[in-house]
Amino acid sequence: MTHVDKFGEVISSNMAKVRTEDNPSEFSFEILKGERGTDQVLNVRFASVLNQQVRIKLLDEELRESAIQVSDDFDAYSQNLGTYQKPLPVGKYFVILSTEEKRYYEPFIIE
Repeated sequence: MTHVDKFGEVISSNMAKVRTEDNPSEFSFEILKGERGTDQVLNVRFASVLNQQVRIKLLDEELRESAIQVSDDFDAYSQNLGTYQKPLPVGKYFVILSTEEKRYYEPFIIE
């Protein structure tokens, strides 16, 4: 995941791939909120039965693009985890996942 903060500093994190035997559907993803110290951070886990390009964006509650976390090709039948390293302020956010065939989104709240 990559983020450019208001000072122009680019913060990036690495993707972690985990192999799995089967996926519950053609494409699946889930948002996993985690903690780093007292800050809440964002993890997005996704998997596909197809080799395809996946792009993940984070939007704030005003639908402004906060970051482009992932834009890469991923192998079929693998689980992938992206971690957004910067703390997220309290508020409502949307995660948008775009594949070659479809777009998925999920709202979430940081309290």
